[in-house]
Amino acid sequence: MPDITSPALLKSAEGKLLEIGEAVVSIENRSVDFHSEFVHLFKMDTPLKIVLTKDGEETQCFDGRVYLSTQTMLRLVEVSDQVLPGAKMAYLCEVDMPGTLTALISEEVAEGFMNLQRRQVTRQQSFVVRIHALSMACVYFTCEQRLEKGQYVQLDLPVADAEGLLLEIERAYDFGQTTRNYHCRIREMSNPARVSLDGYVADLCKAQFKLF
Repeated sequence: MPDITSPALLKSAEGKLLEIGEAVVSIENRSVDFHSEFVHLFKMDTPLKIVLTKDGEETQCFDGRVYLSTQTMLRLVEVSDQVLPGAKMAYLCEVDMPGTLTALISEEVAEGFMNLQRRQVTRQQSFVVRIHALSMACVYFTCEQRLEKGQYVQLDLPVADAEGLLLEIERAYDFGQTTRNYHCRIREMSNPARVSLDGYVADLCKAQFKLF
């Protein structure tokens, strides 16, 4: 597995913020390097934490001991990691599951003599979509229906026991195929749906992103 590079925080063993910089995680060596313009010098075997961040969220914490310390770089070895609650907002978990979407769909209908006239009709419809990525902030799905950027839709996720998620379509991709791709932001959800989805996404994050 290739090294992972991410914005990061250097913290004491007690969790006090020491420096802001960048981390490089080596799965093969079970080590994490922290780089910054200036890094305090630490004695070998000093216990420290390196915390990965994404979009302002603390996503993953690596605990280890100092193996190498210079004025611009520090290496922790024999690290263990913990996926933090912020990962549920910042990380997209890969999934493959159905959902039911409810949306206003516009379509042409034929009417009049010999059905020669056509007019645009907009009505609410429910249909099955395929969910491919999920977090507590975003949902990516595919379906055959044409939806518009900025449109609000409602999603039920039976597998996650979460119903009535209000989504805003942020990006819509149509590559000339039958199936279209949609990237959505979760705007609202009920408390029961939030509790269910939170537990579901937390389990996905641990399964997909915990490294050691």
